[in-house]
Amino acid sequence: SLVDAERLGPSYTVDTVEILQEELGRGVRLYFILGRDSLMDLPSWHEPERLLRLCTLVVVSRPGGGAEDLAAVEVLVPGLRERVVLLEGPQIGISGTDLRRRVAEGRPIRYQVPEAVEAYIGQRSLYLNA
Repeated sequence: SLVDAERLGPSYTVDTVEILQEELGRGVRLYFILGRDSLMDLPSWHEPERLLRLCTLVVVSRPGGGAEDLAAVEVLVPGLRERVVLLEGPQIGISGTDLRRRVAEGRPIRYQVPEAVEAYIGQRSLYLNA
């Protein structure tokens, strides 16, 4: 989807999810995948409570995170537990935030993403202003 690329002004996750929900129909359940490290920042996101009404968060484990993270965030974003699926996965230690920063700094991301993804990012000059 190019919904973020084609929209003018600030791009908030909650707005993107709402637009996708409208495009796909109210009968479609949406899931937003994020790392546990990003979950910790959720209280500072634009309208996190509305995001929880629109989709289910799928939180992927990261090194150093635990169930206590969820409890800490729920204090600031009530109702979080009912809208989260915790997904345990391989502990790779690569984050999207770090990848975007590396691209913006002109540093390599080789071996951290598939070659096709690296080529796609380079061809479209993505994340240069991250």
